[in-house]
Amino acid sequence: MCKKNLFYGITIHDCIIGFTLGKIKPDMNPKFLINNQWWKEPQAVQLENNINYLKYIKRLMNIYQFTKYL
Repeated sequence: MCKKNLFYGITIHDCIIGFTLGKIKPDMNPKFLINNQWWKEPQAVQLENNINYLKYIKRLMNIYQFTKYL
């Protein structure tokens, strides 16, 4: 039993279903796991992300150019 109501409005909550140790974990249906972006990012966020992506690519290219001469 997940929840018991005792006298004087006292409630004991000791659920047998959960994610902690010793609990029954609920089944996961892969049909309901969606990893698509469902919102549109603002233009400023897109610009900031693109700048960070370009910096990362530039850093990778510099590492590649350095390692090909070793």
